[in-house]
Amino acid sequence: MLLAMLEKENDLLATNPKSVKVQAVEQLSNQQRVRPPSMAQLRDMVNGPQPSALRYSMLPPPPMTDLEFYAALVKDYQQTAARLPTLLSNKIRKGIPPPLRGVVWQSMSGACDASLEEQYERFSGESSPYEPMIGKDLGRSFPGVDMFRDPEGDGQRMLGRVLKCFSLYDQKIGYCQGLAFLVGPLLMHMPDKQAFCVLVR
Repeated sequence: MLLAMLEKENDLLATNPKSVKVQAVEQLSNQQRVRPPSMAQLRDMVNGPQPSALRYSMLPPPPMTDLEFYAALVKDYQQTAARLPTLLSNKIRKGIPPPLRGVVWQSMSGACDASLEEQYERFSGESSPYEPMIGKDLGRSFPGVDMFRDPEGDGQRMLGRVLKCFSLYDQKIGYCQGLAFLVGPLLMHMPDKQAFCVLVR
């Protein structure tokens, strides 16, 4: 049997010396393919019972795609963080993908709060004693960012509204220079109402 296999390979080499190598590479690449977990498996990983004798931080991270991980993180940050702390830490260190930052930040901060959103709506219609100071700082906060460059644009309008609402929400702090540098990146990834909620949290 071994002799027959060797003769077959010799025949292949005689006709095309590269054929044996190509077949070996194809077989190797087929063996290395690993299927990502299905949504049911992902659900079981996140929602499944936690064995008492096993700490999840000691387990190697499960093979899941970034999108599946962030979907689980947004759905239930507390549970995902408790069950996959090492994976969470690694993903955060690598950086949250820009399109997902807004929803992930909201989930991580626990900012999805209807009462905060109602307060934001209420504060939007009120005036703040800090408005002149906020107005001075708006134009110079992000001069190099297109979103905030236009004094009459949506970026500066939203930035001013969030800062004004925050000054009314937290009267102990009110407004201080530099708050715009916290709010600006939030507004680059989410609407003003959600940015206010994340800032407050």
